[in-house]
Amino acid sequence: MFALGNLASDPQNLDVVMQGGCLKPIVSFAFPGDHNVQFQAVAALRGLAVNPEVRLEITRAGALEPLILAAQTDNIEVQREVAAALANISLNEENKVQIARSGCIPALIQLALSDDRERERYSVMALTNVAEMVEGRTQRRMLEEGVSIQKRRCSAKCSCNYR
Repeated sequence: MFALGNLASDPQNLDVVMQGGCLKPIVSFAFPGDHNVQFQAVAALRGLAVNPEVRLEITRAGALEPLILAAQTDNIEVQREVAAALANISLNEENKVQIARSGCIPALIQLALSDDRERERYSVMALTNVAEMVEGRTQRRMLEEGVSIQKRRCSAKCSCNYR
């Protein structure tokens, strides 16, 4: 898994990883287990999801379920990779619907409410991408799952412009 994680991080290796049938094994190792192996698998999904053509392949390979479970781990590094992977995956229109239907929204909300800027940033990106889908029940599903707009006073250390 470490080798696949490293290969998937370089866009030049995309064809080799995808044509080699590596996506299914990567998805299977993204399920909870050894944190190091899981981290590499989720990082591989994140790297592969940078490619627009592969984003849909990732969801079709069943990656949302292990990503939801990985978001609940107590390992911050795995959670960061999950949030980033879902942010990349959510850039595909069809994936937005799948994310809303699959149970990812509560996991993304949990990550967005963390005290870690990286988890917060990527999970909010994913939620924002999903919210762009105005057709169907996607936005209604998000509201039903607990997404709400709340004013929040940022700390003095925060780099955003919201005060």
